[in-house]
Amino acid sequence: MSTKYLNYEVISWQGLIQMIVYLLGRGYYHWHLIYLPESKQDKWASIDKKLIAKYGMDISKYTRRDRKKRNIANFYYLRWQHIAILLHTDGEITSKVKASIAKLNDTIDEFFDIRKTHMFLNIGDISTYEIYKDQDTIIVKLEKQFYRELKTGLMDVAETKNKSRMRHTFNKLNGMPSWSGVYQQKKALAKFLVKQARKNGVKLSLSDLRMVRKRFVYKVFKEDA
Repeated sequence: MSTKYLNYEVISWQGLIQMIVYLLGRGYYHWHLIYLPESKQDKWASIDKKLIAKYGMDISKYTRRDRKKRNIANFYYLRWQHIAILLHTDGEITSKVKASIAKLNDTIDEFFDIRKTHMFLNIGDISTYEIYKDQDTIIVKLEKQFYRELKTGLMDVAETKNKSRMRHTFNKLNGMPSWSGVYQQKKALAKFLVKQARKNGVKLSLSDLRMVRKRFVYKVFKEDA
């Protein structure tokens, strides 16, 4: 489905997180996550169309600025594969949006406020990221259970007593975008691996482990709106 103003289909999960953080940082504080059934992939485009129409999201930048001035909520929609997210700013919900919801015999989706409720974004079966607002900063971290599973994996590889394998396993963590929260967790994981290696009689140091600090900027959409 093509839209005139709204780019919504994201080409990578890294780009999805990047765009979510960008929008949260610009006042789209209210969020609603949807995990579409993967078995119904042929329906995804029609769901996109319904949601974009429901919340009147295919509007120009000028209209968005005008709504902001008049304290009217702006909505935004993103989807990567089966993961979709609706976001909106503070402000009044327009009568047109309410009428659209009524016409569809629908209810308003439950939105959470990132300033009060953390977002947990599941990427695949295991990888989960926690996103929240701390003062004026949007924080991205590895969710606690995901972090614990990574520690378990590092503990297991340390028990092999194979230094090369330890370095290779840790280097895989650099595939995760280095948001400041994630980077701090990777530093903690590096120290953990060094400690576990030494427990197993292997002289491993932090300098042996490659850790990318710079965060890569991902292309979000196939085409610019």
